[in-house]
Amino acid sequence: MQHLLHNIKNKSRGISVDILYYRCAKAYRLFEFESFMHALTLVQPRLGPYLQEVEYERWSRAYSEVLRYNIMTTNISECINVILIKERELPIIALAEEMRCLLDPASNTIYTVFNGDNNGVIDLQAQQLPCTHAMIAIRHKRGDVYEFYSDYYSSACWKATYAGVVYPLPHQGDWVVLNKVRENKVLPPDIRSTSGHRRECQIPSIGETVQRHKCSHCRPVGHHYNTCQNLIPLHQNQASALAQFPSSGPSQTI
Repeated sequence: MQHLLHNIKNKSRGISVDILYYRCAKAYRLFEFESFMHALTLVQPRLGPYLQEVEYERWSRAYSEVLRYNIMTTNISECINVILIKERELPIIALAEEMRCLLDPASNTIYTVFNGDNNGVIDLQAQQLPCTHAMIAIRHKRGDVYEFYSDYYSSACWKATYAGVVYPLPHQGDWVVLNKVRENKVLPPDIRSTSGHRRECQIPSIGETVQRHKCSHCRPVGHHYNTCQNLIPLHQNQASALAQFPSSGPSQTI
């Protein structure tokens, strides 16, 4: 369309026919096209035979055999370049992902999250308990995180699980045990305990911080109240009171 307009300008130097040409090209109905085409040939008679020789189907919307909608250009890449002005500065993988999200209508729920060597493709429709990659995708689309959790993790479902009455166990002498249950021999697990003192501290996971305990007696960090072996310091008021009133008792002289 633009190339044809350039040829028309060369054939009609000094006469502006741009507006009439665009109206002919963008007219939807045939009678509108014939009206604008008649006005164009009156302004420049040389253009009538030339445009008819080019064939109306190649540049006119009214004679087009396909649905062109409102995009009257064959260079669709220029339109994509305008949309991807900022994205063109990204690396090739990130640029391909942006173009996929632009062209794929199903990409509203499927995201590729780049996290160094730990990249991942996330489908938000299949989420039951969103991971860190899914959290980033939900934040990107400005959605509510709780909408992507399964109902099994809701407080209402948890309350419904224990809504019934949980009866306590009766005395062991009142238990009714079937014979086939009595015949089963349950062996202890085949686990070999390692030598040395048994570990009492928990091994922290990746990204988990170790919370150090603080003694409520002597205030240092590293042990509990029950395992404290330090002397409890007196309060400042108690120390001053003992200094003013020494304990009464027989004095010893050497």
